[in-house]
Amino acid sequence: MVMANLKNIRLGISPLDGKIMLYRHGKDRRVALDKREAERDVFIAIIEYMTFNATNGSIQRVRIGDRWFEIRVTPEGEPAGKKTSGQTRDEGKT
Repeated sequence: MVMANLKNIRLGISPLDGKIMLYRHGKDRRVALDKREAERDVFIAIIEYMTFNATNGSIQRVRIGDRWFEIRVTPEGEPAGKKTSGQTRDEGKT
């Protein structure tokens, strides 16, 4: 069984339509040798990560460069502005 070199596999945003893509590149990271849409897979992984031991959802703060972002995942039907008691993924159920 041949295993692909995972250091040449990346997630990126398509410059054409803004969708999340999984792609394999060669020496030039800007040139995709193979690609496929991965938006659904990315969102499923984020939701599973953020609801692990936190069935009411959770909030994560993420730093990218010098900016902070807040990502909130709550089950459908929960008001978007309602806090989940400041719960993080690691705190589990409230």
